[in-house]
Amino acid sequence: MVAERVAHGRSRVATEVRWSRPLAGVALGVLTAATEALFLLTAGLAVVAVAPVPAARRRLGAATLRYARRIAEWERRRLAIVASEPPPPPVRVNGPRVLGYLAARLLPAALGLLTGGLLVVGVVLAGIVVRSFVPGAMTAADLLLQAFIGAALLLLNLQATVSVATLDRWLARGLLESTSREALQLRISELTVSRAGVLAAVDAERNASNGTSTTGCSNTSSHSACSSAGRAAAATPSARANSSCRPTRTPNAPSTNCGTWPGGSIPRHSSTPPWTRC
Repeated sequence: MVAERVAHGRSRVATEVRWSRPLAGVALGVLTAATEALFLLTAGLAVVAVAPVPAARRRLGAATLRYARRIAEWERRRLAIVASEPPPPPVRVNGPRVLGYLAARLLPAALGLLTGGLLVVGVVLAGIVVRSFVPGAMTAADLLLQAFIGAALLLLNLQATVSVATLDRWLARGLLESTSREALQLRISELTVSRAGVLAAVDAERNASNGTSTTGCSNTSSHSACSSAGRAAAATPSARANSSCRPTRTPNAPSTNCGTWPGGSIPRHSSTPPWTRC
C-alpha cells in the first residue's frame, strides 16, 4: 500500500515537472528574446552608422557575429536543459544563419508572451470567480460552469505553451545545426586547409635541406670538402662546365689545357719544347 502511494506520488511529480519545464523554458525564452531584439537593433544601428568606413564596418561585423554565436549557444543550452538533453556542441554554421536564428526567435517569443499573458488572465479570472462564490453571489451551478470553462482554457493554454516550446526547438535545430551536406563541405574545407599547411611545411623543409647541402661546397680552398662534388661534376661535360667546385692547381703544376707550363715558360729540367701545342 505504501509502495503504491509512493509510486503514485512519483508519477504525479514527474507529470508536474514535465508540464512545468516547457512553461519555465518559454518564460525564460521570452526574457532572452527581449535581450536578443535589443542586441539586433543596436547592432543594426551601429552597422548603419559605420557604413562609410570599411575598416570599422568589418571590425563591427566580426564582433557582432562573435556575440551572436555566444547568444545562440546560450539558447541551445537553455533548450537542452528544458528538454533534459546533454549539452549541445558548439555552433558551427555561418554568420548569416546565426543572425537569422536570432531574428526568427522573435516569433516563438511573441507567441510565448501571448500564452503567458492568457495564463495570467485565466488565473485572475479564477480568483474573481472564487471571491464571488464565497460570499454567495454565485450559485454552485455557475461555479461548476466557470470551473469547466476555466479547465478547458487551461488545457488549451498548456498545449499552446508546449507547441511554442516545440517551435523554438525546431528553429534551433533547423538553423543552428549543420545538415549532412554542409557538414561534409565543412570537413572538406578543413582537410584542404590542413593539407595546404602540410605541403607548405614539407616545401620549407626541402628548401632548408637543399640550402644546407649547397653551402658545403662554398669554400673552394678546401679540396677535401669539394672532392665528392667534383667527382659528381666530372660525370658529364655540361656538369663539369657548370660545377662550382673545381680542382685547384699548384703553382708549379703543368696546365691541363696545354702542354706548356704557367707563364709560357718551361723549367730547365723539362725536355718539352716551348712550341708544344695541345
